[in-house]
Amino acid sequence: MNTDLKVIVIRPIGYLSAERLIDNLCDRLLATQEVWRFNRLIDIRRFEGELEARDVEKLARQWRSIRGNHRSFAHMAILRLERPYRLYQAGPLSGFPDETICRFSDFQEAMTWLTTDERIGYLKSLKVRAEACEAVSSARRTRNTPTTETEIEFAKIPYDA
Repeated sequence: MNTDLKVIVIRPIGYLSAERLIDNLCDRLLATQEVWRFNRLIDIRRFEGELEARDVEKLARQWRSIRGNHRSFAHMAILRLERPYRLYQAGPLSGFPDETICRFSDFQEAMTWLTTDERIGYLKSLKVRAEACEAVSSARRTRNTPTTETEIEFAKIPYDA
């Protein structure tokens, strides 16, 4: 937890049941004074368990209980290994209507988004970069068969790794 930046980093590692994960998370959140004022970075890159919709609903209920009458206008970044399906789009998640949630695959990008004063502009700059990368990957996929040895070696590397 970084009290200066008002960011809590949550990083479950290994296999945990959804129930145990939620219980541990809520215990830690309860131990933080005015936790509803903190942004959260949830790094699930090394989490091996599964969270289903009912687990997220349970977490939302417990979060509402923890924050009590306080509304939380905090931001939450979810960090995953695989490319997020809503790359660089922020919005609410069912059960967390007052919070802005965005998915990332890079820790530094997630932390920067949580701590910058200009979150929308930052997401726009990331989206422009992501679109440029997609355009390059698309062009590479459609180009002719490689002709030089260097291109042949490069062509063996998966573009979306």
